[in-house]
Amino acid sequence: MARKARALAATAGTPRERDLIAALIPRYLPGKDTHARDVAYAAAMQKVAARYPADNEIAVLTADALMVSAFVEDADDFDHPAMDRAIALLEAALKRAPEHT
Repeated sequence: MARKARALAATAGTPRERDLIAALIPRYLPGKDTHARDVAYAAAMQKVAARYPADNEIAVLTADALMVSAFVEDADDFDHPAMDRAIALLEAALKRAPEHT
């Protein structure tokens, strides 16, 4: 489905939309290792967030991707740096738009 969205956005989408769709592709690749796909999606979303640093929607989507990627099933702990990056993105978004929750 993400590949179909990418094909459609190639002719009609904005650069922002194309970047977001491209970031989704790794998340929906075939395979059973969902954690690896979550990590790949989080990495792709961080690149999108770097291109649009003032975009609160992208910041929140990126923070969500980082938080999901930070947890590994059956692990006793989580990826603290990923959570720290997520928190920083959310704090910046809230600072820019404190009433937009």
